[in-house]
Amino acid sequence: MADLHVPGTPTPLPPRSMLPRSFSIPPDSPEVPLSRRRQLQLTEETTQPIRLHLDFASLHEETAPPYSACFEVGAWFARGVPGPEPPEDGVATCEFRGTAAEYEQVDCWGRCTADDLITSDGRVMIEGVVRALVAELSSLFAVAPEEEALTFTVSKGRYQRALELIGYELEETCASDCTTANQVAVAASYCDAGVAADAVLSVTKPPTVSGVSGTGTHCQASAHGRPTWLVFSWLQSVAAAGATDGTLEERVERHRGLVLHELIHALGFTNGMFVGARDADGERKELLELRAVSDSDGETDEVWTFTHGRAWESAMRYFGCGGGGGDVAEETVVGLPLMGRPEVGRASHWETRIMRDDVMSYGGRAAVSSVTLAAMEDLGFYRANYSAADCISWGRAAGCAFVTSRCGDEVADRSEVPASAAECGGDPRWAHEADAYLYLEAKCHDGAAPCAGLSSAGYSSVGGARTCDAQCYTVTT
Repeated sequence: MADLHVPGTPTPLPPRSMLPRSFSIPPDSPEVPLSRRRQLQLTEETTQPIRLHLDFASLHEETAPPYSACFEVGAWFARGVPGPEPPEDGVATCEFRGTAAEYEQVDCWGRCTADDLITSDGRVMIEGVVRALVAELSSLFAVAPEEEALTFTVSKGRYQRALELIGYELEETCASDCTTANQVAVAASYCDAGVAADAVLSVTKPPTVSGVSGTGTHCQASAHGRPTWLVFSWLQSVAAAGATDGTLEERVERHRGLVLHELIHALGFTNGMFVGARDADGERKELLELRAVSDSDGETDEVWTFTHGRAWESAMRYFGCGGGGGDVAEETVVGLPLMGRPEVGRASHWETRIMRDDVMSYGGRAAVSSVTLAAMEDLGFYRANYSAADCISWGRAAGCAFVTSRCGDEVADRSEVPASAAECGGDPRWAHEADAYLYLEAKCHDGAAPCAGLSSAGYSSVGGARTCDAQCYTVTT
């Protein structure tokens, strides 16, 4: 994710992904048709790469919903649903401008600053980066295609009663929840002719929140529960994001982690979607359970943990952990914990101390691992292209204790045979990345750079036979 650090100032926390305050339809909502109870059988013959229809109307002043974005310094913006009109006394109610605390202030009015503006250069950058990375996303996931044009419904939406109680006068509009809950521009044509796609992706640019890069969610879903209208909100300042720096290819690489992270969230990578996942017979998959976890320093927590499914199986293979098959009691099955700390985004990201290299952790990387692909398959909506998975190294073959202790313990597997000590240095980025969250350095067995020393990297050349731990084995070409 992009670095918002300004030279000469204290190094801030790296920009984070935050789950948006608006929430998609709960799995057992009475408004979800019963057809959701049965999932589709997904095979190579019945699926095709997901087709996303891109909509950038929310980035343009003439089409963006009122108060949803900033095009002029001093103009009003609304965060959440603070009421239909700005305060009559002209006093802003967003008290925490420029800090992450602002995000926790759900419903307030603020004034646009220069950092909030959607400039023409910023719009070009966002559109170019998103277009390039949507093509990559489509290569990762396949769905049962929409046989006809994808269309939506005209109504006042699910939030009608609550919004009218606080003064909003609602009209029946197309996909109204996308506008009322997510401040998305929605053209009437989506309910008339529709689009030849499997989902719409709207990109928005709300006012900035310090230290937060973006959010990803969805505001419409199919009868089976698959997200059909995705929303990616680019929150960081377009100037700080380098709107005019480098080539398009360089901008894509700079923001690849941010965009893929949020788009995968929008496709369904959230705790609520995993809890509600169902199998082909409509039964709950029971992928997750709340489990107590203990760090090696004695700190305890209770977090949602994968104990079944493809993601769990993939992770157990990666970490070299058997997973408790055969006659092992159910409660002894090693689970894959989701994130416990920080609270922002809790339970809807991989635990960074376990899955540091993966795009869906807070590790700041852009690697879409086979574990993340498997987790998306667990939802029942997608067939993943594992040949396109990115390689990761953190924790590889480090054993069950690495997972259960959240990196506090690990095994020296010495499973690789390097040609020299130079091939046992691990990922060089680990040693140079700031450990801003203070979890890796303080809690992991060998800190944030477990391969910094040859002994901790499992390197040995006794008798001429060289060995190296799997996570530290790096072949340079």
